[in-house]
Amino acid sequence: MNLSREADPVWPEWVYPYSAGVVGGLIGGMGVALVGAGYGLISGVGIWLPVNLVAAAALRHLQQQSLGEIARFDGLALGIGLVLHAGVSVAVGAMFSFLLPALPGRPLFWGPVIGPLLWVGASVAALPVINPVMSANLEIISFAIANVSYGLLLGWWIDRTPMVRVSR
Repeated sequence: MNLSREADPVWPEWVYPYSAGVVGGLIGGMGVALVGAGYGLISGVGIWLPVNLVAAAALRHLQQQSLGEIARFDGLALGIGLVLHAGVSVAVGAMFSFLLPALPGRPLFWGPVIGPLLWVGASVAALPVINPVMSANLEIISFAIANVSYGLLLGWWIDRTPMVRVSR
């Protein structure tokens, strides 16, 4: 049995660099943050609620507070929420870039499909356990808009990144 990649037609010759998924994930994460802040302004809950809900995964005292208390500015929650959000954004972007060679077509097409699926899958599978207060207070319309925005920005960034030849 020949285990050489050169003899295997399944391996692509050209791929998008994984770094494009990392950077695209950060850019998409910024889009999510803007949508979250916009939702906070439009809905009247304030711009701090979305990031503080993210921070509640690590800051358990937030899970004991009322929604009104969570919606207040908290410097520690802002820092923790941004770090957690950036980490998840990068991880999802990296996963997307790992999946790309198996998908036909351009990243700009797949970004708004796969990006939100990865986010929603992670949220449904892990969010109720990791962060029940966010899970209970997630506003589904803004979450959907944020995730489609994430996927569009991620796919756009990767799509504009030059492909690299796979070394064999």
